[in-house]
Amino acid sequence: MTLTELATILESLGYPVRYDHFSSSPTLPFIIYTNPSDNTFGADNKVTYKTKNIDVEVYTKNKDSVLEAKIEKLFDDNEIFYDDPDEIFIQSENVYKRTYYITI
Repeated sequence: MTLTELATILESLGYPVRYDHFSSSPTLPFIIYTNPSDNTFGADNKVTYKTKNIDVEVYTKNKDSVLEAKIEKLFDDNEIFYDDPDEIFIQSENVYKRTYYITI
């Protein structure tokens, strides 16, 4: 799966989606995804397989269990494994951020 394919999957939820950041703040909820690191596997001085570690961040005004269930179903339906998500409240922005960690 490519980053473009992942974006298309995330966009199917109907919320604003961007890589890394928006140039201006969209209406909540919205989704940001980033590729903070990659993994390479190989042998005999050759890379034989690459994966991308992706953070999918979901920003909401309030705790939104319904949206979380939609995202998790979307990942399940597309066979995208996600690790235990983290959630924080960003007081300065007055928003919740839930981060899903996936590998593509």
